[in-house]
Amino acid sequence: MAHAGVLAFFGPADPPPPHAAAPPQQADRDRILLFARYALQGGASFISEVQEKQRGNSQFEFLTPGGAHHGFYRWALFCTAFGLSVDQPLPDGWQPTWPQPAAAPATAPP
Repeated sequence: MAHAGVLAFFGPADPPPPHAAAPPQQADRDRILLFARYALQGGASFISEVQEKQRGNSQFEFLTPGGAHHGFYRWALFCTAFGLSVDQPLPDGWQPTWPQPAAAPATAPP
């Protein structure tokens, strides 16, 4: 089953992102893979916070659609969430097992 944080970035009705090649520099690849793990834990608000703090920093350009290595970042985020290798396209016939959305907390009676 996928990491619960995947629902902040992808939904069951969304197609998986296309396979994207890793950046040629190992440091860029490592940074993106590490960030994908943190993003799944921290969610969309974490991404927004980092984007604000790192605005103009070319090492975080992958967070911006159309930015360098953004395709690999989306692919890495998806693969990390589902425990897949970023080095291979999705296996033929592979279907994701989506986590169940968290239930709303019960409210105490007045």
